[in-house]
Amino acid sequence: MADVIQQAGEPPLSGPGLRLAYNGPDARVYANDRALPRVFLVGAALPVSGEQAALHAIERAGFDARRVVVTERPLPGLPPGPGAGRARAPGTARLATYRPERVVIEARAQRPAELVLSDVSFPGWEVTVDGRPPRLDRVDYLFRGVTLTAGVHRVEMRYRPASWRTGWIVSAVALAVLVLLALLGLRARKRGWT
Repeated sequence: MADVIQQAGEPPLSGPGLRLAYNGPDARVYANDRALPRVFLVGAALPVSGEQAALHAIERAGFDARRVVVTERPLPGLPPGPGAGRARAPGTARLATYRPERVVIEARAQRPAELVLSDVSFPGWEVTVDGRPPRLDRVDYLFRGVTLTAGVHRVEMRYRPASWRTGWIVSAVALAVLVLLALLGLRARKRGWT
């Protein structure tokens, strides 16, 4: 989180990277200088076995999410291990569009890298990189990630849950049945009039 809000009257917060940005009668707001950017590139992966191992890996002292990404499966092209990520950042990324159901990111990778969007990974998100659908990874226990090759890329993430698709299919079938019944009803009325 980039900012932390605290109700007035509570004991002041302290911690690495927290600085008081607002102190009013209604609340205190702290800026978190150590917050992760919304989107960034990482140059190394730390594969682990399962969710619990991923959670333990990101909780370890010294874990640096800007240098190494924790993943539950190997990522192609990324060197494994925390030491491999100590080199300079593998490139840059910026948000071009950010909406609740659509995110567009422009990235420039100098070498293979994992693009990390520090939003919660949730079923129903789909991704395309330069118009092609790669695998969407869950990284650092809860974020969304996608592996990029060296070069300039346009990454688009869309929220399209299966429940939404099922809903519109059921609605379309129901509408077709209603139209068919209405047509059959009109046809029967016409026959009754003649």
